Amino acid sequence: MNLYEEDLFPLEPGEKRESHSGDTSCKYMEAIWKIRTVLADNSLEESEYYRKLEAIKGILKDLDR
Repeated sequence: MNLYEEDLFPLEPGEKRESHSGDTSCKYMEAIWKIRTVLADNSLEESEYYRKLEAIKGILKDLDR
């Protein structure tokens, strides 16, 4: 499945997409790739599930920086 920025962050009517030169949308796309990497590990053990959730929470916290 391919996710595109437009699918994840739809624009409001009349809004324009910003460039990717160091703006926040680039930061979000980087976080999405990190989350996809975490989820790509198909381990079904319960401990791994919680490890993945913690990793995703850490990635999302990094967006606030």
